[in-house]
Amino acid sequence: MTDDPKIKIPDAIERLFDLKLSKYEAFRNSVNTLVNTPLFNPKKTEGSYAVGGRKKTYLENSELIKFHNAILLQAIFPAPKTIHKFFEDIIDERHALSKWAHGLLIHQQSISGIGLTSAKLHRYFEVLSTSDDLTKIKLPNPFEILPQVHLKGHTSVCALLSAQSSSMSATDSMVAYFLSDDLENAAKYARQVDSDVQIIRQYQSLILKKYEEAIVFTELLSEWRN
Repeated sequence: MTDDPKIKIPDAIERLFDLKLSKYEAFRNSVNTLVNTPLFNPKKTEGSYAVGGRKKTYLENSELIKFHNAILLQAIFPAPKTIHKFFEDIIDERHALSKWAHGLLIHQQSISGIGLTSAKLHRYFEVLSTSDDLTKIKLPNPFEILPQVHLKGHTSVCALLSAQSSSMSATDSMVAYFLSDDLENAAKYARQVDSDVQIIRQYQSLILKKYEEAIVFTELLSEWRN
């Protein structure tokens, strides 16, 4: 008897994180969104539907390490397109994202009670700062409780920190919004940053540049449609 080469999404979550996906609607929705990006190759049942008229979605067992890592990345970075970057060969961008997030979180050891294990958090970012293949190398889980199931109304640490921007410095708010893929608010706080620290000024300049490029692109797209 051979093992089934595929696994249902809820079963994968339970195997990897000991969680019942059906209990967490927001997490379930975010997982389904992630699975249906080009990062994965989900299979759906054909011909018969699951209870409630929904097709069952499966992943190949060979994608489980990638799925595990994507969920742990989602715990910090809410945007699927940002998560995708950690699996691409653009190492410089991956390293930059990792460095930004590490700097933001390293002093946030008890965000809303989720608990961050310092040693595992360090190792987590240590792996991200390499060129290791995240489809083969398993990230350590630095969370006592996955943020996706614990943060009421938020599905990532950066999304939560963005919502708490009024209690953070302009620099931390700028980074939190940027890592949450909210360029408009990231640029808003970038304009408030007043620092002589070179790396912070570089972040500030990069965010403002990306925001201006996005504005130009939006305007060009609007003109083309009209």
